[in-house]
Amino acid sequence: MTKLKKKAPFSTSLCALTFLSVLPGTAMAGSVTIEPGVEPFDTAQEEEAVGFRNGSLVAVPIPTSDPTLGSGLTVVAGYLFTLDAGSKPSGIGVAALRTSNGSEAYGLAANFAFNNNRWQIETLFADANINYDLFTTLGELPVRQDGRIIRAELSYGITPDFSIGFATRYLDTSISPGGSGFQIPPPFDQFLNMKIISPALVAEWDRRDDTIYPTKGFNLKAQVSHSYTLEGLTGDYSKGFVNYSHYFNPITNGGHCCTRFDLRGQR
Repeated sequence: MTKLKKKAPFSTSLCALTFLSVLPGTAMAGSVTIEPGVEPFDTAQEEEAVGFRNGSLVAVPIPTSDPTLGSGLTVVAGYLFTLDAGSKPSGIGVAALRTSNGSEAYGLAANFAFNNNRWQIETLFADANINYDLFTTLGELPVRQDGRIIRAELSYGITPDFSIGFATRYLDTSISPGGSGFQIPPPFDQFLNMKIISPALVAEWDRRDDTIYPTKGFNLKAQVSHSYTLEGLTGDYSKGFVNYSHYFNPITNGGHCCTRFDLRGQR
């Protein structure tokens, strides 16, 4: 429970930035859209074209409200395009977050799929400086957590729908007192600095009819990773997950449903 309380604020800030990874969810062409949501994707799909120059720029402001970080705004902007007719959409995106308690974060992402999904590359970088209160036996202490995360994945498509690959993630985070005149007490002082690198094997079987708004088909993704602690007392550990999503239309000309199963383990 101690680790969970410490990591939660940093994870919260990255959730908004992780939206970058889903920006290349659809191929768009020839337009610039600024909307407080994902409605632009509907219209953009009807304008699908191939080629980097036929992409579209999308900007999405996302208001946020969190009891830990306060109220704020996340702005996400991405350029979406399709490199060839047989491949998934690609995209380049940036995101920035700022909240009322002075927390801020930004992220960069670039995902590419080409040669009929033969090769897929995903990259993500995020940096966050988060202010929050740490609950200790001495009461609530203001702290500041700084962190950076870098992730890269390279997958090879055995078929246009099935791919296997290798991924690696690097996490560097540190915690310092948010004010003067106090030291962070035990046991929290054991986890003030952590550096972790996590190589992983990934596999995905994607039979959805659409990337961003699927109405039928399924997506099966699995990952097994081993994390090496370069600094800190967390120790080395292994984890894995299997995620299965199935999409179907129970009503003719009506809405669609999704059933999802998720299995995770760590040791």
